[in-house]
Amino acid sequence: MQGAREIERTAWTEPVIQAMDKVDPKSANIGSLRWARASGFTARAGQWFHALGTEDAHKIAHELAFSKAQLTGIIADEKGLETVFKDVWAYVPKSERMLYVMTLLVDTHGYPVNGAAGIVGNLAGESSLIPSRVEGSAEWSPTRTGGTDWTDEQIRDRDKKAKKGPKLPGVGLAQWTTKERREGFFARPEGTALLYDMDGQVNYLVDELGSKFAKLNKKLLDPKVTVQNAADLVLERFEAPADPEASRSARRANADKAAKLYNDANPPAPATP
Repeated sequence: MQGAREIERTAWTEPVIQAMDKVDPKSANIGSLRWARASGFTARAGQWFHALGTEDAHKIAHELAFSKAQLTGIIADEKGLETVFKDVWAYVPKSERMLYVMTLLVDTHGYPVNGAAGIVGNLAGESSLIPSRVEGSAEWSPTRTGGTDWTDEQIRDRDKKAKKGPKLPGVGLAQWTTKERREGFFARPEGTALLYDMDGQVNYLVDELGSKFAKLNKKLLDPKVTVQNAADLVLERFEAPADPEASRSARRANADKAAKLYNDANPPAPATP
């Protein structure tokens, strides 16, 4: 189907496309979406996504990873897709998510590149930088665990003793886990809408760093901090897992990638002759 779409303007391909669509509509829609991603022609992509159903749409969208601008446009052009893709960030390239948060931290919140990279490297390890992700979920279905698609309210009101909501507590970019930090998260003015708000979650993280983690924040704001030192500091003092060594190397690697993405996107101005 992808190949047929490539040459669909010729006289003989339309019957071929119609035949494949009739025999196996699901595969035909997926092939058409692959063509849309490869070619950049997304005018009918919304129809093909809609025809797949929510779960298959999530899987293929995550696999194809349209840019945020492309996917936002596709959703805007097809009524109803906004409820299928509630968190657009889950379906765009991870590198785009990393660069976006780096840009927020450096250009808006004033962190040096290395300090920001240490933060982003850890967020990538916690949630893959998907705002709505709950602990134990897959990237392509960030609010689903244990076979249940949790509502925003069920995620907010999770109660382990009452066996309400997701089994595990982590939520959001930093996988905020403790009762106090989760309550602080949902007490923000955005309410449950914060689950889908990348900028709002970064604001919450920066506010936490500036208040409850002031000593750590001071080190991350130091222009002399290295990428690996920043990654280690955030891992040990902000995320504080039971076994930091289990994820240290991966988070350092993510931090290095985040710094490179930002530096490549913002090369220094050429020296004045």
